[in-house]
Amino acid sequence: MKRFADLGNCLLPAGRGTNHRRDDSGPGWGAERAAIAVVDPAGDLLAFQRMDDVRSASADLAIQKPRTAAPLQRPTAEIEDNINQGRTALVTARIMALRGGMPVRVDGEVVGAVGVAGLSNEPTPRSRGPRQQP
Repeated sequence: MKRFADLGNCLLPAGRGTNHRRDDSGPGWGAERAAIAVVDPAGDLLAFQRMDDVRSASADLAIQKPRTAAPLQRPTAEIEDNINQGRTALVTARIMALRGGMPVRVDGEVVGAVGVAGLSNEPTPRSRGPRQQP
């Protein structure tokens, strides 16, 4: 279980106390602030960071997005896209159907998920793919 508990500590340090750029020239989300949540595979909250000046509703959204992405093992953007394409049954499934939730995989296994909320135009977190071993 330690493997999952360390996930939050690995994913959140970049958001603490700094003002990150939102363009492709570097990590982060620019002058905008966000709420960021990390959950384990079951959707239990491991870590949470709410930056200054983030709307209060964004905290709950940031937590619910990875709670959807982890057990479904797919990005919440896919769910939102399915609904937008007419698969309206997903609306009644009591899941978060907004972009911003992404499962985290290690060796093909979902070890948790991360969720971001509060940005004016929410990005879909990018997957970096498998990490190369030296």
